[in-house]
Amino acid sequence: MNLRKLYPLAASVFLFSLLLTACSAGQGQNSAADGSGTVEADGSGETIVDGAEKSAAENAGTTVPDGAETIAADGSGTTSPAESPVTESAPENSLETASFIGRYFMAGDFRYQLELSFGDWGNREFLSLIFSERDREDLERSRAQTVLSEYFLPRDVQAGSHQAKKRTDGSSSKEESPVASILLNQDGTVTLSDGSAASGDYYPYEGNLLLPDAYLRPLNSADLTGLTKQDMRLIRNEFYAVYGRAFSDKTLKDYFESLSWYRETTAGNQISEEILGGLYKRNITFLKTAEDAYDETQAAAVKAAYESLAPAPYLSLLPESGEISVTIPSGPENASDKGIYYAAQGTVSVPITFTPEQYARLEAGEAVVLEINGITKETETLKKASNPSYGTYVFGEEADGRYVMADYHPETGLFTLWHDSADTDFKPVYEGDLYILKGAMEEYYGYFDLPPARESRPGGYRYVDFETPDPEGYSPYSGNILVRDSKGYIKALYFMGD
Repeated sequence: MNLRKLYPLAASVFLFSLLLTACSAGQGQNSAADGSGTVEADGSGETIVDGAEKSAAENAGTTVPDGAETIAADGSGTTSPAESPVTESAPENSLETASFIGRYFMAGDFRYQLELSFGDWGNREFLSLIFSERDREDLERSRAQTVLSEYFLPRDVQAGSHQAKKRTDGSSSKEESPVASILLNQDGTVTLSDGSAASGDYYPYEGNLLLPDAYLRPLNSADLTGLTKQDMRLIRNEFYAVYGRAFSDKTLKDYFESLSWYRETTAGNQISEEILGGLYKRNITFLKTAEDAYDETQAAAVKAAYESLAPAPYLSLLPESGEISVTIPSGPENASDKGIYYAAQGTVSVPITFTPEQYARLEAGEAVVLEINGITKETETLKKASNPSYGTYVFGEEADGRYVMADYHPETGLFTLWHDSADTDFKPVYEGDLYILKGAMEEYYGYFDLPPARESRPGGYRYVDFETPDPEGYSPYSGNILVRDSKGYIKALYFMGD
C-alpha cells in the first residue's frame, strides 16, 4: 500500500504513532457525546500494558492531585524508532534526537500540531518539523490538518534556540525563505516563534496524554483492561482539557492544573463539540458507556487474568513501526477460547525491505538478493529496471519479471517495496496461533470518523468474533495496520489503502 495516495500528513502520523508499539464523581456543564445527560466533558481510553499498577498520571510525569484516583498505565510499549544508518558523532551536549521523533500538540490549543521526524531520503542529515492546524473546513474528520510550515534542523542539533528556514516546496527562487526561532528543550518539548498563530509550546503525545492512541484510532473494550471508573472519567475529560477547557469539578480541576501542558483558556460551557470531529466524539461516547457499565469485580478479574498472560510467541518478529499485514480465518473451528483472548491460526507478514547500502548498489547497476519469505527463507534477485515505465526495479528478468517501486522510511532507515501503485510487497514471517484480546475490532481506516451505529461488515466495521458468522458466512479478519499491546496481543486490525 502506498500511503502517498492518502491524506499525507494524517496517514504518516497515524502509522508512525500507532505502530511504534498503544471517572466517576462530579457534575459538569457539557453534554456527553452520546446525549446521555449532563456530565463533565471528556474522552480517551487506555491500552493494556505491563505494570498496570502504575498510574497514567505518573506515566505523564505528573503528580496525582489529592482526591483523584490513580490512572492505570496504558503501557502501549511504544519506543522511539531507531535512527537511520547515517549518523554522525554528536557533540556532548546534543539532544538525543531519536527521542524527539513523534507527534506534538500545542499547550492549550490542540488544533495546532507538530510532526517531528527524520528528513526524507534527500535530507537524511536533518530533522523535519511540520507544523499544522486543524482544518477549518473539514470538521467531520478529527485528524484533518492543514500544513502551515515545515522547517529543517541539523540531525545532531544541540539543545537551545535555533534559527530555521521555512521549506519552500517547488520554489527555485534564490530569495531567503522566512526564518523561525525554534527552541528544543531538554525536557522534550519544542517552542516555536515565527509570528504566526502556531507559535507556542508543543508537548509530545507520548508521556503527556493519558492514552495517545485515543487521538489516533477508535477505542474498543480491549483497551479498557486495568482501568477504573475514575480512570475513564479523567481520560474522557482530557479530550476537552487539551483545548483549554475550564473545569468546575475539584478533582478534574486539580488534576489538569497539575499538568504542565494544561492552559485554562475557555469556560466549560463555551467549548464547542464541533471542534472534536467524528473520531473524538466516538471515543467519548464509547468511554462514557463503558464508565456507566463499569463492574469493579469483573474489571479486577480481567486485569488479574491479563497480568498472568505470557508474551505472544510472535512478539519478537513484529517491527517497531511500519505496516504489518495480518490474516486470520474466522469461524469456531479456527479459534480456541482462552478466557480473555482467543488463540486463532493466522499469518503475519512484514514489508520486504532493503538498506541504503543496497540502494546504492542497485543504482550502480548491481543486483541484490532479498528475502521474500521469512518462513521458508526463499529469496529473489532484484535489479534496477532499464525501462522505468513499468517500475523502478524488477524481480527476475524484465521480459516476464515483477516490477516494483521503492519508498524510503526515515524512521527506520530502510526502503520498502510496493507495486500496482498502491500495494506494499509483504513477506510472511509467522504462521501459527495469533492471540486476539476479546473486544478487538477490524475496521477500514477511512471510517474512523463515522459513528459506530452502522452496518457491521467485513473490512468495514466489526468485532473479532469467532462464534457469530457474517451475513455472507465466516469471512477472514485482515488488515495491514496491526494494533497490539506490549505482550503482542492483538487489539485491532485496520486496513489503510488508497
